[in-house]
Amino acid sequence: MPTFFPFENGRPGRVGRGQTSATAFVVPEGSVEYWIDPLESHDVEVDSPRARFDETVVPFRDRDGQPPELVTGTTDIEPWADGPVPAEDAIRGFHGACRW
Repeated sequence: MPTFFPFENGRPGRVGRGQTSATAFVVPEGSVEYWIDPLESHDVEVDSPRARFDETVVPFRDRDGQPPELVTGTTDIEPWADGPVPAEDAIRGFHGACRW
């Protein structure tokens, strides 16, 4: 995720020149439905899952207006076993960043 610095009276950022338009994280196949409910229950604006190439992508906007994504895929990274998210649904790592 991006790093944020608090600036009093700062204005919201906007996607544009030099800014990442999406930061994506890998989640296991079949975990998309798990993620939608918790995100929406925290008042996060979540778009419907969509196909992109051979992957399912769930775009959403965080509270600061940043556009992260969850992307289904496989990786050999082991999930954090003692976290609040079930291991079978846990984020596996960084997928990539896009600038459109």
